[in-house]
Amino acid sequence: MSLVMSVVMNHVAVISGDLRAVNANNTCQKMGGVKKIYKHNKKVVYGLTGDLSEMVILEEHINQSANAHANAQGIAKLIRKFLQSRLLFKPALQLRAHIVGVGENGKISMIELMHDDKFAPHVTIPGEQQANWSVMYSNEPAEPILAEQFQNLSEYTVQSLTDMLQSVNVSVAKVDDFVSTECETLTVLKT
Repeated sequence: MSLVMSVVMNHVAVISGDLRAVNANNTCQKMGGVKKIYKHNKKVVYGLTGDLSEMVILEEHINQSANAHANAQGIAKLIRKFLQSRLLFKPALQLRAHIVGVGENGKISMIELMHDDKFAPHVTIPGEQQANWSVMYSNEPAEPILAEQFQNLSEYTVQSLTDMLQSVNVSVAKVDDFVSTECETLTVLKT
């Protein structure tokens, strides 16, 4: 399992990913130091969970094919097209993606792609005083912890949102050994 969380507000997008991979066929096999979040450019970051070998192939494809100035929707389209083509060869493909950052019309966006519905894009654009978040995987539900910690924030800065995601990650990892206490975070600011 993995834990990748994204938070978007009208001025910022933050994503975090733990650093542990677990073999779905043998859950006793765990690897540390596995990167799950990536920065495409100063406008777009994304996270991947699922089949590790497919994640590596997808990351290579993005690095070779993506426009260096692509926005969130551009990266989401590239990922979706690639994953749908992979379904032809691997119908049981297990992969999810969060793409967050500056999207169309310069608005912060979160786009979720999931194998459950053949990677149909689920787009969230937060309103002026709104925050949206999403969580990919984990045995222990992170959403209630995330909601409680978000409610307790006194300010919504890059640092406070980053600290919150790291704290949620640690809380989940304490009860779910498929998630590492270590995590990475990336941010995008609306320019």
